[in-house]
Amino acid sequence: MMPGLLEHGAADGDVRLAPIERRSVTVDVRGRAVEVRLTRVQGRWLASAQTLEGPTLGRDHSPFLAVSQALEPLGGQLMDVLGAMRDLETAEGG
Repeated sequence: MMPGLLEHGAADGDVRLAPIERRSVTVDVRGRAVEVRLTRVQGRWLASAQTLEGPTLGRDHSPFLAVSQALEPLGGQLMDVLGAMRDLETAEGG
């Protein structure tokens, strides 16, 4: 069975799962290795960047903007986001 979430508004007895797409990579942000996870649920993207202080999050309809928001508190610049997106595009889903 494909992992997913129950769709909102599903009638009783008519349970449908919305597919979830996941990607995860480790990228270099200002000399630090940062794990970035990108998840797509119901057409929206949630990105998280794991730090020693805890995760930073970003969400948007655009995966690029979600990753950008997640890396911003770490001082992530445009090139960091582009590198993360390149790596996420080639990462195996999981």
